[in-house]
Amino acid sequence: MIMAGTRTTTAHSPLRRLAASAALLAGAILLGMFAVERTHVAFAQPAGAPLAVTVDLCAKAGTVTMPDAVVVPIWGYALKPAAVDCTDPSVVAGIPGPTLDVRVGYQVTVNLHNELPGTEAASLNFPGQPLAPDLVGVAPGSVATYSFFADAPGTSIYESGTNSTVQTAMGLYGALIVRPTVFGRAYTFGDTAFDSEATLVLSEIDPAANAAAGAFNFLDYDPKYFLINGKAYPQTDEIPAAPGQRLLLRYVNAGIRNHG
Repeated sequence: MIMAGTRTTTAHSPLRRLAASAALLAGAILLGMFAVERTHVAFAQPAGAPLAVTVDLCAKAGTVTMPDAVVVPIWGYALKPAAVDCTDPSVVAGIPGPTLDVRVGYQVTVNLHNELPGTEAASLNFPGQPLAPDLVGVAPGSVATYSFFADAPGTSIYESGTNSTVQTAMGLYGALIVRPTVFGRAYTFGDTAFDSEATLVLSEIDPAANAAAGAFNFLDYDPKYFLINGKAYPQTDEIPAAPGQRLLLRYVNAGIRNHG
């Protein structure tokens, strides 16, 4: 069953490896086993509390190391802890950004702290959400605030809205999950029930583009690494699923290239 941003399948392997998944995402066949998300942030509200969540994200420079030991510069998102500045070394940017996990009916507010190098402006877009795109953004050292009402269950992307070709290639993207009020379903109807789930954010890296940042000519874009949740094979992780379980795969294509 294919749903908008999701797919359910049944796990058969006693080794807990999803052998049938190679046919599920054609763009990921060469990557080996699938990876679980790098960081997952689920927001739970106490009983009687307002249905509202706020998260602070830092957009900043970082690095990732590929399986062949090549270190690639990136721009990524990181969670900003309370009372910790985005410039603190403990706040580490990675790809993809944290998965934001909310319930339908929540008012979602995201504060974006721009700590990108130089004069690089930054913004956030939430495709599929009732929020106008921000194509301008704010300068380094500034904060932009985005707020929307999560009115429909599903899986979507959040990503850079400023200089998006460059910034998305550098790593400024993540997944947004909006869950229905019924636990254990992708949507409200019963045939979307599942036992286990995983979020798969697919992307790629051309080290030449990342090394040159804004100076790169994207007509020459030629990715060398294809990623699932920021990892290339054989660094990718398994999806834990017991035999006979119904597994929900939440699929996000964050790359410039198509991935299935």
